[in-house]
Amino acid sequence: MLCACPGAVPDAIPESKDQKMRGISDGYVYIAKRGYGTVGLAEARGLTNQEATRVVDRLADGLSDCLRSQATRGNIASGAVRIVADIDDGGVPGAPRVTMSPGAEASALLCMVAPFRMTQFSTRSSDAGARGIAIEATWDAR
Repeated sequence: MLCACPGAVPDAIPESKDQKMRGISDGYVYIAKRGYGTVGLAEARGLTNQEATRVVDRLADGLSDCLRSQATRGNIASGAVRIVADIDDGGVPGAPRVTMSPGAEASALLCMVAPFRMTQFSTRSSDAGARGIAIEATWDAR
């Protein structure tokens, strides 16, 4: 069962393997499914397809590793998180707007929000326009 973030339009990341940047159902540009969770790229403004998928893959790998670690300690609850952020000219993500499912805040902050804040994007050329990203993730307690 997939959970949706409260206050957001109900979304569900479909069961799938990694899918490349083509028309993907449910509005996701790219989906990375790992053993403990799934990360979907909802939007990427001003980023190359390669950079956006690299970020999603890295976050999905980290999410799965982090949740595996939490599961061995019994500290995992099923949940979902949505992260939306602008990216500055130097490649640093701005303060993210985060929506989390109730009861899963610790996992969301530790396994998705903190790693996202540490993400370094490419620097922007002066004519690239505004950049930003929206990522959603879900996971199940095991």
